[in-house]
Amino acid sequence: MMNDIEDFERCAPALLDPLSRDYIWSGTGSQKTLVENKEAYNRIWIKKRVLRGIGNYSLEVTVLGQKIDLPIGIAPSAGHSVFHPEGERGTARGASSMGAIMILNSLSLTSLEDIAASVPAGAVKWMQTYIYSKRDLVIDIVRRAEKAGYSALVVTVDEPYEYEIRCNARSRFFEKEVVHGFPNIRAAVEDIIINSSDTFDDIAWLVNITTLPVVVKGIMT
Repeated sequence: MMNDIEDFERCAPALLDPLSRDYIWSGTGSQKTLVENKEAYNRIWIKKRVLRGIGNYSLEVTVLGQKIDLPIGIAPSAGHSVFHPEGERGTARGASSMGAIMILNSLSLTSLEDIAASVPAGAVKWMQTYIYSKRDLVIDIVRRAEKAGYSALVVTVDEPYEYEIRCNARSRFFEKEVVHGFPNIRAAVEDIIINSSDTFDDIAWLVNITTLPVVVKGIMT
């Protein structure tokens, strides 16, 4: 039984090839945030409250007008099929079974339509995108997400440049990943360029081209 993240870390090496394992375990630059991500959670303690009569409890919350059973959203990472045969489909089904939000990365190796078809009709699905330099790529993602029943858009704004890859496995991982192509991006791989000069005007543009709510991801200040 897996009880915490450390259990997964202990068991994963036996199930992953070296390339995939090194990708997960490595970070970028000096890897300071890799360490801080763990330390931040170590500083959080849950205060025990007693004599509260919690025989019947619920974690249900309402997010952007939709009720979810578990207040967790699966972050929009990509390349899940490199680590497991079911890829993002398995992730989406897992999120749906727990009543959590599935946020699909636009660089996923599985199309947004396939993800929508793999989960029950009531599953909460959000679609991630970047402000790609070619705006028609963004518009296409938005229209397809609207048609496929996604209930929100997530735009990532904290990846403005090519960062240093500390582990060589990361570079080789991306080579392994892109050979499959990106079914959510109708363009050649070399034409998928993330805009490095986003402003609030770009967010306003995205809001104006869709009826879906827009969530901005990557604000740290």
